[in-house]
Amino acid sequence: MLLLLSAFIYSKNDASRILVSIQDIKLSFIFYFKKGLISSVTFEHLFVCVIITWAISFLYNFYNKKSFNLLSKASDFPAFISEIESKVKSQKSDQEMLNYFLSKDISKQLDELRAKIEADHVKSELALAIIFCLAYGVKDFIIWDWLFIVGLLIFIICNTCFSFRYYIAELLPYYMTEQTLLGGSVSFCDK
Repeated sequence: MLLLLSAFIYSKNDASRILVSIQDIKLSFIFYFKKGLISSVTFEHLFVCVIITWAISFLYNFYNKKSFNLLSKASDFPAFISEIESKVKSQKSDQEMLNYFLSKDISKQLDELRAKIEADHVKSELALAIIFCLAYGVKDFIIWDWLFIVGLLIFIICNTCFSFRYYIAELLPYYMTEQTLLGGSVSFCDK
């Protein structure tokens, strides 16, 4: 929708900046199907927006994998995993049924932790989509547009670092505990 909205704004206003033009768009225009945004865009705009959406997703996933690999080289995480695994094994019960029910409780907590990380990824991908929307009208940029893009890029980088730290500090110990209780093996890049 963001890309369609920006395509509509740029097609209607030849030399307009999206940050200025968006204030003239009413919410009813976006959600009104007969005379709103959807009925105003061309098939070409829709096709281009679908391609750009795919490109944004591809670029963000590529960036996310590369940043994870880079951040994972910052410390000795296999040793960290071994340390947690040995602690869990030393406190693991001999009763398999008890271990199973404990792992089920941990699994519920893991779902909540994963949801938070996924929400952080969605925020970063949305910021990247906004950058693409702004970049469509780069020829009419002023300093505020550039500052806004730099701010979004800083947000994406910081959000990636915070998500990685959250993964290490919160999700990974629970995941390792769950897998160890179930008798499975764990590697650092597991989800």
